[in-house]
Amino acid sequence: MESEIATVEVLKREVAPVVQRATDIVIVTPDDYEQAANGLKEIKGALKKVDAFFDPTIESAHKTWKGNLAQKAAVADPLKQSEAIYKNKQITWNKETERVRQVEEDRLNAIEQERARKEREKSEAAARVQREKEAQAQQEADEARRKAAESKNAADRIRLQREAEVRQKEATAAAAKAAAKEEAAASVQTNTVTVASIAPEIKGQSMRKTWKARVVDPKAAATALMQFPDWSAYIKFDQGQLDKFAGRTKGAVKIPGVEMYEDSTMSSTSR
Repeated sequence: MESEIATVEVLKREVAPVVQRATDIVIVTPDDYEQAANGLKEIKGALKKVDAFFDPTIESAHKTWKGNLAQKAAVADPLKQSEAIYKNKQITWNKETERVRQVEEDRLNAIEQERARKEREKSEAAARVQREKEAQAQQEADEARRKAAESKNAADRIRLQREAEVRQKEATAAAAKAAAKEEAAASVQTNTVTVASIAPEIKGQSMRKTWKARVVDPKAAATALMQFPDWSAYIKFDQGQLDKFAGRTKGAVKIPGVEMYEDSTMSSTSR
């Protein structure tokens, strides 16, 4: 190990001047430009030395790592697949029992809502009957009072006044009954029915439900999302595909919002 470290230090000292020359060079003249080109060749040669030193060790370690990874996968993958089978079967069962539970809960709640509706309508109908009786008795009481006021016969006036009092009492009683029925209709409660899940609680296991989104119309979704102030959080442009498009068209085809430009790279060998 010590000799290996020493060899690495020797290699570092060998390449250090090559690195320093790249840092120090300033290209002003054509000769400087040619000197930089020679420096690139020198760097390529130095990199070959580095590769020759490290690659055998790296390749050996990589083979060992790949072998261990393959052996681990041979044992672990069937277990992971079995884990997924268990979970998928549990989730499928849970979804089905939840569907059945929800159907039953909806059915019972519909029955309860129908019961409350009928009870409310029954009280409302009874209230309407009493309001009709109230209106009829009130009309008859008013009519009796009018006739009593117009009658010139004392006996008739007394009779009509008593009749008006009786009808007024009937109207008042009907109004009280109507108010009671209306109050009863307003106070009808619709109870919420909850059906418990039959899924047992398992220690160390929990079911987590999350909302997710699925794009079914990409064009419509993109148009809608572009209206969001934070649209860039939902829409990502494929830079690689844009670069390929620019390469195929050589920048001749313009796209609104996209700048076509020419970039330069340089290749160099050690020769």
